[in-house]
Amino acid sequence: MNTTKKVEALAAKAHEVTKPFRKEASDSVREALQELRKKILHLTNLVTTFRTKEEEIMKDCVIPTSSTPPYYDNPVLPSNKTLSGLVEIVEQEAVSILKIYTLIKFWIQLCVPPLEEGQRFGVEVQTEVVGDITAAENNADDIVGSLQEYHESRASHLHKICKYENIENYKTLLREFDRKIWYETISDLLSLRNDAAMTVLCVEKNEQKIVMPSGIALHMHHSIY
Repeated sequence: MNTTKKVEALAAKAHEVTKPFRKEASDSVREALQELRKKILHLTNLVTTFRTKEEEIMKDCVIPTSSTPPYYDNPVLPSNKTLSGLVEIVEQEAVSILKIYTLIKFWIQLCVPPLEEGQRFGVEVQTEVVGDITAAENNADDIVGSLQEYHESRASHLHKICKYENIENYKTLLREFDRKIWYETISDLLSLRNDAAMTVLCVEKNEQKIVMPSGIALHMHHSIY
């Protein structure tokens, strides 16, 4: 038996061994998709709530001055508590969705048939679905990363205000920075919601091709969209 045949035989054996895991993963994915549907509605509601927060955020954007205690008597400068709360919510939602994407991708990988079965169109569908989920995953990961930089960026603005108190533009810049982050949290929620909706649609539409790729006839080479 040559090397290629050995690899194919091992792949077939591994595919057979993972059958119980595929069943368990399929059940978990159905629950995950249901959770993702709930997330879509929840994120939509969060967007509505976030849009009402501008006035509260601007009120919490306190500008430190040497004549306004306790900012110079106390080394701890205030954060924008309202905005920090919104940022934390978006981070939590993104991390939660990332876990669901990881589970779905794992399930699809378990469903990939051995090479020796020959039918590759179903595998191409699996690959495209994984690619779409990976794009959504990368977007959620970027959102987490960018929001984690918020506190460092805001601290830099506060430092400049303390160092150059007589420059009014730095104070304006802090207000506009908080407003910008507020806009971004809304945009991030919409992005997470849209990606989640696309993921649910894509997985449900192609479920049979994902679960039984080697059973798809060759003439079914149509787009998954």
